[in-house]
Amino acid sequence: MSNSRSQSRRLKIIHPLAGCTLPVWLKLLTEYGGVDSLGWPQAASASLISTLGVPVRLYERLRYGRAIAAQKLDPPPVFIIGHWRSGTTNMHNHLLRDPQFGHLSFLQCQAPWGFLTLGPLAERLFAKFAPETRPMDNVEFGVNEPMSEDFALGAMTDITHYHSYYFPRQGDRIFQRTILFEGLSPAEIERWQRTYRYLLQKVALANDGKQLLLKNPAHSGRLPTILKMFPNARFIHVYRNPFAVVASTLKLMDRFLHLLALQRHDWESVREACLVRYQLLMERLLRDKEQIPAHQLFEVSHEEMTSRPMEVLERVYSHLNLPGFETARPRQQACEGRHRSLGLRTANEATRREGVLRTATAVIDGPWPQRSPQLRCRMCIETTSGQFNHP
Repeated sequence: MSNSRSQSRRLKIIHPLAGCTLPVWLKLLTEYGGVDSLGWPQAASASLISTLGVPVRLYERLRYGRAIAAQKLDPPPVFIIGHWRSGTTNMHNHLLRDPQFGHLSFLQCQAPWGFLTLGPLAERLFAKFAPETRPMDNVEFGVNEPMSEDFALGAMTDITHYHSYYFPRQGDRIFQRTILFEGLSPAEIERWQRTYRYLLQKVALANDGKQLLLKNPAHSGRLPTILKMFPNARFIHVYRNPFAVVASTLKLMDRFLHLLALQRHDWESVREACLVRYQLLMERLLRDKEQIPAHQLFEVSHEEMTSRPMEVLERVYSHLNLPGFETARPRQQACEGRHRSLGLRTANEATRREGVLRTATAVIDGPWPQRSPQLRCRMCIETTSGQFNHP
C-alpha cells in the first residue's frame, strides 16, 4: 500500500479512539509513549470528538443507566474463540443468520458510550466514514457489521489488545497485559470485568434481550476470567492451518497499522512479534480450554466449516444444546448459495489455498533478525498442527 494512498485512507476514517473518555485517552497517551507526527491528525480529531461526546455520555448514563443495570445476560453469551484469521468471522456470520442471536455492531464499537442515545444520527455519520470493505480481506463492510468487543473496549478501558494497533511500539507489553492479563492487579481485572459486563448489558438492551453471539479472538487468552464471569457460557473454537493463519495475520497487522497506528514502527519487529504472539496465545488457549466443560465447548476446523457448513452448524446447535436449528435451517440454506463462492470448494480455490500455504511457509521460514522467536513459533505450529490434524 503506497504512503499517499495509506494517508488518504487514514484521514477518511474516524479513529476508534474518537469514542474514548478523556481519562482513558490521557492514560493511553502517557502510558504508551504518546503520538508521532503521522498520527497527529487522527489524534487531534479523536480528542475533539471525545470532548464533544462528554454530554452524550452523561445523558446516556442518566437516561439508560437503570435499564442497562437491570438487563440480564440470560442465557449467557456464546463466545467464538480462536486465533485471529482462523475462520472465527466466517463462523460468526453463519450463525448470525439465525435471528435468535444478538451481536455487537461496528456502529456500537465506534460509539460504545453513546450508541443508545445517538442511534440513527450516528449511523448516518459513521456510514460516511466507515470503510466499504474490511482492510484485511476486502470483505464487504457496513456500520451494522458484527465486530469483536475489544474494538469497543478500546474506547472504554485501557485494557484491550486493539491498543497495540494504535501504539505499536508498545505492542508486546500491550499483548501481555491485555490478552494474557499478565502484570494486572486483581483490582484492574475486576475493573475490566465491570466495564465488559456493562458493555454487554448495553448491547443486549439494544438487541431486545437476545442471547449474544460474540466473536473475540482475544478471549482465547482470557478463558479463566470469562468462565468466572459466565460459568455456563458456550464456546466455539475455530482453528485453521497455522501457516495460513500466520500469513493472514501478518497481512492484517500490515493493513491495520497503516490505517490506525499513531506511532511509527519497525515492520520487521512487528512481523517477529506476530509469530511470538501466535505461540503465546495458542499455548494459553490449548492449556485453558481444558477448564471448559465438554458440553460447553465445540471445536471445528475452518477447513471443515467451509467444506460442510450445514453439517457443522447442525453439530454446533446439537453439541451446545442451542435451540432453534430447524427453524434457522431454511434461512441458512437460502444464504448458503451466495456464501458458497467464498468457501474453499472449487479447483481454483484449492489451487489458491496451496499458494497461500506455500507463501506462508516461505514467510515463516525466511530470514529474521533473531532466530529464537521464529524457532519457538515453528515448534508451536508443529504442536497445534499435530493436535488438530492439520494438513
